[in-house]
Amino acid sequence: MEWTSYRSRDDSGITYLRTEESVMAAAVPRLIYPLTWCNQVVQIEIAAHPMPWSAATLESCFAESYQNWGVMIEQELVAFTITQVTPAERTVMNIAVAPSWQRKGIAEQMLRAVLAEADTYQQAVFLEVRETNVAALGLYRKIGFSEVGQRPNYYPTSTGERESAIVMRYP
Repeated sequence: MEWTSYRSRDDSGITYLRTEESVMAAAVPRLIYPLTWCNQVVQIEIAAHPMPWSAATLESCFAESYQNWGVMIEQELVAFTITQVTPAERTVMNIAVAPSWQRKGIAEQMLRAVLAEADTYQQAVFLEVRETNVAALGLYRKIGFSEVGQRPNYYPTSTGERESAIVMRYP
């Protein structure tokens, strides 16, 4: 891993060290913010998932018991996460990143924002993932989620069959 030094933008004279990859990531203005309902959520959902949620289902997740986050890049919504919140825990119900922005660390940033919020309230975080979603499983394990169970035949597939969900928990 190669490290690069750079000066802070405010000319304070402070020098920071970052990996080259993180310097490049910092060059892209990103904003993770609380998300309110908008039609772009449906567009991203359809583009990102082989079996997308309906617009009505998505919109129903913008109720009082949910906390949702969006990622804006250059004033465009490119990703979102939907979390259901109770006093003791939160469940990541959905994560979607527009295909052109996938594999750029955006899902990880959103998850880390969710985990930071959960940590503030001392909440456990749960999620379910398709057993065939190898990329997501790798990301969740990298962040520190561990498998705590399975739901057999939980998700429908495009072939009409069903596949299991892996239930994961953090920490």
